Amino acid sequence: MQVELLQIAAVKSVLQNAEAEIFKQTNSKVRLLIAPEIVSISFTYVASVIRQTYGISLNQLTGNSRLRNIVDARRAVALILKDYSHLTLKEIAKYLKMRDHTSIMNLITTARSFIKYQDENFYPKYKSTITIIDSQILLNKLQ
Repeated sequence: MQVELLQIAAVKSVLQNAEAEIFKQTNSKVRLLIAPEIVSISFTYVASVIRQTYGISLNQLTGNSRLRNIVDARRAVALILKDYSHLTLKEIAKYLKMRDHTSIMNLITTARSFIKYQDENFYPKYKSTITIIDSQILLNKLQ
């Protein structure tokens, strides 16, 4: 199991480098996938992992609090659902009880910026969440 996780991490690293190289050459963002099929996860699953990682309730996650930890959790949910599910931005907004898809776009843009610059508040918890989700996806594929 540990070897497979390391292999996936290595492949993801290669894909990320390839994505960066494509962006440099074409100025177009692309998302390369490990598997040909798109893995889809549910809001309920992502929300449960986020709630554990960030130590917040579902009401806080879907509420209107502007506390940094809670907004960071929303950013992580929005980005993960965008990258790992078939949900539209409008559907993600409904789950998070937000006004519309532009609110989700803002969360995702900020989250990607925090990841790029490895923001000390956002990045460690996001990385931890992604590790848990990737492990669960791998387990489901192996079964």
